[in-house]
Amino acid sequence: MKVEKEIHLLMAHRDKRDTIKKILAEYNLPMLVKIAAKLYDVIFNRYHYPKYDMEKMLTYVLWERRKRLDTDFKWTDENKARLLFISDRLYEACVKGWQEATETAAALEERIKRKDSFLNDYEIKITLNVYPKIGGEREAAEAVAEHLGEETLRSLKLCISHCHYDNFIKNEDYKTDITINKSINWNSEYFNGEFDNDYISYAIHDMLDTHVWSFADILSIRDIWVNVEVTHQYNTRIPKEKD
Repeated sequence: MKVEKEIHLLMAHRDKRDTIKKILAEYNLPMLVKIAAKLYDVIFNRYHYPKYDMEKMLTYVLWERRKRLDTDFKWTDENKARLLFISDRLYEACVKGWQEATETAAALEERIKRKDSFLNDYEIKITLNVYPKIGGEREAAEAVAEHLGEETLRSLKLCISHCHYDNFIKNEDYKTDITINKSINWNSEYFNGEFDNDYISYAIHDMLDTHVWSFADILSIRDIWVNVEVTHQYNTRIPKEKD
C-alpha cells in the first residue's frame, strides 16, 4: 500500500532531517493526513520501528501540514471573531476544571479532618482535551483529530493532593496558574499584532506551541472536554522489625 511504502521511505531517512523535509514537501495535504494517521496507528500498535522514532516522524509530518495550512491562512474579521470565541470557551473550560477540582479537594479535606477510616490522601488530576474537525478521508482525519486532542494543554495535566491543599488551594494560590490567570495575555507571539487589543487564553498559546496545531485546526474545534479524575488513597507504614 502506498501510505505504508511512504512511511518506510521516511523512516529509512529518519536521522536525516533535511531529506525528510524534501520528501514531505512532495506530498499534498490529503497524503500528509493519511501518513500522519498511519503513523499514529503504528505508534499505538508498536511495530516496525522504535516508538520514539515514530513519534518524532509524526511530529515532522504534522509540522509540515501545519506550515502548509498556515501559509494560506488569512486573519479575516470572521476568523478573528471565531478565534476569540474559542479562546473564551477554552478559558472557561479551564476555570470550570479548577473549580471542580478545588471543590472536590475541600470535601476530601473534611473527610481527612474527621479521621476517615479510609481516606488519608488523594490525587485530583485535571486534563483538557480539544478535538477539531480535520479535512481529508474520514478515518484518517479522525485519527489525526484524536492525536491533536491528546496534544491539548499539556500544562493542565497536573495533580492536586493533600499536601498541596493549605498552601495552594485553601489560600487560592491556584488562581495564579497560567491557565486561568488573565493578568497574563498570550496575544502576541503567534499573531503579528492581529490581537493586540484582545485577550488570548493560554490554552490557545499552548496548542500553537506544540507545533502541530494550525490556525485552521483551532478554528475548526468542535469538542472541548475537561476531565477531573479523583483517586481516593489510604496508606500506612510498616515499622521496622526490632533487633
